Amino acid sequence: MNNFIFKKTLVIGLGVMGGSLAKALKKYDLSHEIFAFDEDYLAIESAKKQKIIDGFALLDEAINEFDLIVIATPLSSYQQIFKKIFPFLNQKNLVIDLGSIKDFSRLSLKLPTNFIACHPIAGSHQSGFEFSSAELFANKKFVICNAKNLTADVKKIQEMVNKIAGEIDFLEAKKHDEIFALTSHLPQFLSFLSKEFSPKNLDDIFLQQCFRLDQSSGDIWSDIFKFNEKNIEKYYEEFFINLSESFENLTSFNYDYCNQLAVNYEIPLPNLIEQNIFNDNFSSIFFRFLIVANYLKINDLKNNFQYCGSGFRDFTSLIAFCNLDAEKIKFFVKKDLIKIQKFYQAIS
Repeated sequence: MNNFIFKKTLVIGLGVMGGSLAKALKKYDLSHEIFAFDEDYLAIESAKKQKIIDGFALLDEAINEFDLIVIATPLSSYQQIFKKIFPFLNQKNLVIDLGSIKDFSRLSLKLPTNFIACHPIAGSHQSGFEFSSAELFANKKFVICNAKNLTADVKKIQEMVNKIAGEIDFLEAKKHDEIFALTSHLPQFLSFLSKEFSPKNLDDIFLQQCFRLDQSSGDIWSDIFKFNEKNIEKYYEEFFINLSESFENLTSFNYDYCNQLAVNYEIPLPNLIEQNIFNDNFSSIFFRFLIVANYLKINDLKNNFQYCGSGFRDFTSLIAFCNLDAEKIKFFVKKDLIKIQKFYQAIS
């Protein structure tokens, strides 16, 4: 007989995060039964067909049958979901969420007694159950916030995370939101901000990786930007001061310093294919390079590098641009200076 951690699990939201956790629970025999709620009928049917879930569940009085309830929906839906399930919960229902904001003061939520705020430092720029994976959380941090009085429940989550090859970390909620505003939310915001000027139809795999965050879901991220606005703004101000100083001295930009930034943050410097750089895309790629370089100058980054995930690494990998011949870069900067300055003025 299997030694399940949970008897009956309900996953609310079968997107990349919820779908991946459901698949991990199934693959590693962590829950005897798994049910799901999602307004996307095709996601439910797909999960049933793949035998990931046992069926569909409603958010009604029957919800108290579940010993684990996972909320994996956009932040804007939290208030409605918690309001709906709260009257039916009891002491045996452990509720967790997988969102990237942990200070819920702006959401005005009535939280269950047995609630543990969780944030797996994993994800994808793609959305939907079809892009979920049982291995999404492997070798990734799984942050738990503000659960000091729930020792037995925390042990269950720790056991679950260990089984899916994750790494538990504990943070206070406000500190969590500050850290991830810097290491995750701001890189995504900057990608969206400069997306209009990104190069189009890139064939080079490395450059596709560098601009991957451009393809993230705006709907999902708009919630995060809204609810973590103050922390993001604080670091954006520092970033923009750095960027402004770079544009004041654009013709004498220090590429050796950028090389050192790459070393400090353990970012590999592959040899870029010149034909993908020194052509019509130069100004677009160089502008994003400047954004990355000045983001990496933010002082608090060096103290929180351990919380940087794959989004950070992909976004910052364009720092490899500084590995090219500095004199050649300066020649092309001078050639495209007016265009590069227009990009900067457009976001100023």
